[in-house]
Amino acid sequence: MPKLLPLFLRPSAAIREHLVLICNHVNKRLNALPQLRLPAADLLQLYQAHGSDVANPNLAYFVTFVLMYIEKAFARCGVAERTRLAHQLLPGLALRTPQHQKSVRAGTRLRGLCNICNTPAINRCMLILLQ
Repeated sequence: MPKLLPLFLRPSAAIREHLVLICNHVNKRLNALPQLRLPAADLLQLYQAHGSDVANPNLAYFVTFVLMYIEKAFARCGVAERTRLAHQLLPGLALRTPQHQKSVRAGTRLRGLCNICNTPAINRCMLILLQ
């Protein structure tokens, strides 16, 4: 996935069409194999590296698919890994567009992290971030 998804940033419509077909096929396989894990850290790194390139007109395709696979990856990883990855995702969240922020907050199951934190102060901060 980390090698495939950056191709959405290319200007060719034909490449995008083929990538959408490939991603649809991957989604069918992922739905059939819920135990299959995705490279959450690599996908997150990919989103952080390219997700704010607003000058690229193809960014919407890229972000849509990367966030979709990050969501699937978060759902398939354990609580410890999800917590570690969320700590990497949250610092850059304020720099994203409101649409990206909403997708990240809803899609990556960050609300569940509030139950992991040990202190009420951290829980309050997390809830504020997730509203």
